[in-house]
Amino acid sequence: MININNFNKDGKIDFHTYHQAQIENGERCYECNNYLVYGPNNYRQLCHECKNMDSNEEVDHSKMVRCPYCKCKIDVHENELYNLYEEGEHEINCMRCNGTFEVSTSVSYSFKSPELNLNEDPPKI
Repeated sequence: MININNFNKDGKIDFHTYHQAQIENGERCYECNNYLVYGPNNYRQLCHECKNMDSNEEVDHSKMVRCPYCKCKIDVHENELYNLYEEGEHEINCMRCNGTFEVSTSVSYSFKSPELNLNEDPPKI
């Protein structure tokens, strides 16, 4: 694993070089920069989502959308397509071929519960 301390220059971390080293070592996807679950392999690789972007089927990705006409992969955040973060259907234009297509966004939530407190009675309402 790449050690972040190796990228400390004058008390500041060079995050760009650090992330590039993580990509080259297989710790991050070289296309979307997501961390790879299966760990470093000492070579550049794609995450599962990015590999699926090359299929002919409908695909899901947490950071990008794919143009159905020219296969251009569009990073939602980098291209400031912030309206795509809202749940529902959205029409966009491809930056490469100018084709218009619809993107569907689904949002999920996670809920955090308090720590267990088994030694006390619950408060009464």
